[in-house]
Amino acid sequence: MASLQVEYRGRKSFYRIQGRVHGRPYTLRLGNIGQQKANEIAGHIDCLERCKNKGVNIDASTHAWLAACETKLHEKITKAGLARKRVEKLEIPSLVTFLTDYISSRSDVKPRTLITYENVKRNLLAAFDSDRQLDSFTLADGRYFRKWLGDTEKLSKNTARRRCGIARQMFTEAIRLNLITENPLEGIAVTVSKNNERQEFVSTETIDVVIDKCPSMEWKLLFVLARYCGLRIPSEIQNLTWDDILWESNRIRIRSPKTEHLGKAERFVPIFPEMLKYLLDGAEQAAVGELYVFQNLRNHQNPGTAARRIIKKAGVIPWKKTWTNLRSSRETELVKQFPIQDVCSWLGNSPKVALAHYLQTQDGQFELAANFKTKSDDKCDDTNGALAPIGTDSHDQGTVRIEHDSNELEKQNDSAKINKKAPTNSRQGDSKRAVAIPCNLPLIGRAGLEPATKGL
Repeated sequence: MASLQVEYRGRKSFYRIQGRVHGRPYTLRLGNIGQQKANEIAGHIDCLERCKNKGVNIDASTHAWLAACETKLHEKITKAGLARKRVEKLEIPSLVTFLTDYISSRSDVKPRTLITYENVKRNLLAAFDSDRQLDSFTLADGRYFRKWLGDTEKLSKNTARRRCGIARQMFTEAIRLNLITENPLEGIAVTVSKNNERQEFVSTETIDVVIDKCPSMEWKLLFVLARYCGLRIPSEIQNLTWDDILWESNRIRIRSPKTEHLGKAERFVPIFPEMLKYLLDGAEQAAVGELYVFQNLRNHQNPGTAARRIIKKAGVIPWKKTWTNLRSSRETELVKQFPIQDVCSWLGNSPKVALAHYLQTQDGQFELAANFKTKSDDKCDDTNGALAPIGTDSHDQGTVRIEHDSNELEKQNDSAKINKKAPTNSRQGDSKRAVAIPCNLPLIGRAGLEPATKGL
């Protein structure tokens, strides 16, 4: 507990406060001041000491007093360990100044990310006054910006969410620099969700027509690798070299800037049969000593626009999300033939991401499902399974169809009454009927599924 002490020197009174912060003693010399003022200071110092030792926040009155006290006294309080050192008030920049400085400081991100940052900066400066002070933005401005992106810019829901997420990231940095106290985009949804309306399956017949109309071998390879290899365009073609085509092992080494920070800088993709002819033709036509597969297109800033012109020239209606839907179509095809962990390893995403954003439901699957008949005659070595009605399917574990005497089954299950009468295709009066038994499951005991009830 802080104690106020006085020392008399003639007619003058000199006050000091002594106490302990986490066991360390301190002394604050207040000098020749009035007793009333000394008592006021001592009360606040006592509050600071108690809160510091207990690790709790100080009350509002002491907080206001500390903020308003003179600089010399505040330095003594700071030196005693009762408060933090004062931070000089920073000059609040304008919106355009802050955004420019923020983007120029992000030398740690990829070039494509910087382009996205510039797009968000352009949106913010179009929606708000560029000279507006950064600390004047409120939560209402954040909601207005989200609505503005949809109504004025006509951005899709997911694109608007991404832009809001990056804008919120920028304002979070402003909070870290003590320029603002709250994030105007706090509470705005920024999570990207699957949009089935923008998914389209691009068939092999369609893409082959487009490939035939491509103006050069590079463009043909671009569509081939996007559709049959599932490459991310344009990031994964920029550093693709002819040395990455591993002919002997029938693989392609793909360098992925997007997953590099996750420790997955490269992956390997099989050379699928649909790709081989074009890769051979491209390698034959490449100039001697040419390093990159896409010598000209690797630095193309916007291949999507040019690609849509080629698609139209081929007499095909351009599909939405030009490159993403080519990648999505390939992954949808591959998971029907190969385990999903292999497919995701080849395309460079996770099963969770594939299910959420890439895999599509095709109309042809409904027709296959309508003609699908459950197989229940698979052989299994282990017949120690639980009884189940005919027609049940245990999928991975399979089922075994065996013949049982129906009278014997009724005797075994009569007391427990756990089995309803199973459907049978046998003629009336036939004592034999088929029962499906899933493999690798223990037999149901005679006590049944439910525990015995006392008194029955």
